[in-house]
Amino acid sequence: MKAKLIAAALLIASASLLTACSDKKEEVPTTTAADVQAVATVSQTQTETVTETTAAPTTMLTTLLTTQREEQATTEKATKPVTTKKPEVGSTVSGRKYKDTVIEKQKLKYGVIVHKYKTIYYQMVDGEKVIYDSEYTESRYIRRDYSASYKELLPAARENRETYRSYINQILKIINGYRAEKGVAPLKLHEGLTVMSCARSEEIAWSGVREHTRPDGRKCFTIFKEAGFETGTAGENLGYGFDYPEDVCQAWKESRTHYNNIMNKKFTKVGIGVAADPDKNGKLIFSLHFLSES
Repeated sequence: MKAKLIAAALLIASASLLTACSDKKEEVPTTTAADVQAVATVSQTQTETVTETTAAPTTMLTTLLTTQREEQATTEKATKPVTTKKPEVGSTVSGRKYKDTVIEKQKLKYGVIVHKYKTIYYQMVDGEKVIYDSEYTESRYIRRDYSASYKELLPAARENRETYRSYINQILKIINGYRAEKGVAPLKLHEGLTVMSCARSEEIAWSGVREHTRPDGRKCFTIFKEAGFETGTAGENLGYGFDYPEDVCQAWKESRTHYNNIMNKKFTKVGIGVAADPDKNGKLIFSLHFLSES
């Protein structure tokens, strides 16, 4: 599907990202579309990209924690032999304590790798390194090699459709409530579009590319064709950084371009997607995909 008109808006609120775009099979207007957060023209859309730092330390960090030494008391009676007790791991009698920071690399899916930073605490006992404690301090997700076809995204998309079914139903109820306020017919939840929307949310969550350009550089509307939707006017709303359906829907309502997509009378069907960022510090990715009858 060829994108002829793209309207995008960027709303930053509580570390949240919103983007919206629409695709019409009609003549391209020559006027510009403006929003309080961002301005998009027919020929060029201004967006903001979120860049992830992927550089990771390549050297081992070794730090001397503490050094403490105690002398053994020799005040026992001469008739009693002096005994030396072998120190237990973690005791200060054994001498120096150390810590190392190591990186554990783990391959996930779609080419994404996570670097887990682990601090190991140890002592040298009889010339051997004995670990007595450890902790994970940080994780970094390396997404530069992300690659996934639509077919590869489908298993997770179908699973997310069921996992977040209550969120999907809640979003549908809210946006149809907005349409009812203005006397606009309700959108019908389309299961095929919803699987597609969940696939789109999945690729955004794992690739980190939170805009209307897909990870491979193509426009967002190409996913409609991959999912088998060849005709009609299409639209996309995205939301990142929100915990609950009510929050992202309210933000969409307060953004003109997103609200226009929701209220567009030409749109009769909608797909609703939800996916979780693999990073535990990440958020849910919400998406709406609208489609007209023809």
